[in-house]
Amino acid sequence: MTVSGGAAGLKNYSILIDRDVTDLLAMEQRLRQAEKMQAIGTLAGGIAHDFNNLLTAILGSLELVMDLEPPKEPGVARLFHNALEAARRGGALTQKLLDFSRPRHLACQQVDLRKLMASLQSFMSQGKVPDEIQAVLGAEGGYSSSRISTVQFELPDAPLPVVWTDATQLELAVFNLCVNALDAQPEGGATTVSVRQAARPLGLVSTTHNGEAWVVVQVMDRGVGMTEEMQARIFDPFFTTKGIGQGTGLGLSMIYGFISHCGGEVRVESVPGGGTSIELWLPAMAEERPAVPSLTPARVQAASPQKLPPVQQGETILVVDDEPGVRAVTAGFLRRAGYAVLESASGAEALGVIADKPDIALVVMDVMMPGMNGDEVARRLHTVRPELPVLFVTGYADLASLPEGVTVLHKPYTRDALLGDVRAMLAA
Repeated sequence: MTVSGGAAGLKNYSILIDRDVTDLLAMEQRLRQAEKMQAIGTLAGGIAHDFNNLLTAILGSLELVMDLEPPKEPGVARLFHNALEAARRGGALTQKLLDFSRPRHLACQQVDLRKLMASLQSFMSQGKVPDEIQAVLGAEGGYSSSRISTVQFELPDAPLPVVWTDATQLELAVFNLCVNALDAQPEGGATTVSVRQAARPLGLVSTTHNGEAWVVVQVMDRGVGMTEEMQARIFDPFFTTKGIGQGTGLGLSMIYGFISHCGGEVRVESVPGGGTSIELWLPAMAEERPAVPSLTPARVQAASPQKLPPVQQGETILVVDDEPGVRAVTAGFLRRAGYAVLESASGAEALGVIADKPDIALVVMDVMMPGMNGDEVARRLHTVRPELPVLFVTGYADLASLPEGVTVLHKPYTRDALLGDVRAMLAA
């Protein structure tokens, strides 16, 4: 602001007011990122739901064809197995999309991050991976034992507040970040994992009572770094800076979804040629909570043949699904196993069938259906037949909306997975 002199002959002078808006701009950027990720998550969840229905029809149809007419030529048999394996891999891919959109299999509990990272350090320093992480990674680990042993850990001596999270998923997130950091340093370099307590910075809001205290896990490297354009996209599903065949581009998306679900935030700082720092911010707990048991994970392929109870001849099962392909596959599996099967394309139709057929012993029902969803159908039929068991089948659903203790089978499922649940519920 400039003021000129008046009649009194005052000299010209200026007043400058500076205001640092760096934090406000950063907060706006994080808000836009959160809104974008929420929109992408909703889209990814919807796509995964529809894709799981298609995979269930494909996978089930292939299994039924192989049962009805096993291929005699080795080349044809190989093609069938290739198609089955591709469908199963598609199921694993949609599971990752769903975990980004809305993590379903979290077993949240109070976690001491200092102890958890000390345990991870003990394994990685020997070039090993904890069994629970290896079970999740499966054959797609893609890491070098000698390289992961070079990761350095900087852990505080003083105790830290506990956080509310899934210990295995957090270990997996840190391990994946370490692998990414090592990949970003093809010529070698320092990768460091550190843990610290921090006060709440601008833009972070906790849902806990102790909202000012946060525990931060930082993974830092001195690798190739990222441009601003790359940083803006690293959490997008299927975006990757790695070469073809070296990554799906879902690792950071899943980490973002997991940390957000725990009430935290992921922060990234990177300079091209100067390395990258990724921080996982988790709010500290101010009160005791009971642990949350993990939900049954989706089954894509039976690991080994199951010992199932024998089929009781004459048992009738009602299959309810609005997707004709899925309904046909489910009914085909059950008929081949020796059950009598009825089919319904909607919840309203299913209620009418149940009213007319008192001999129905079990209902296999999709959760998400137009008009009347599976939960509503189950509640209505249990007012008439409270003893009738229901096996819920879903490709994507908010399982919190279902009653506690229900059995849920996730799409795409195999014949053995379906029959295992059906026979167990009928034998109960």
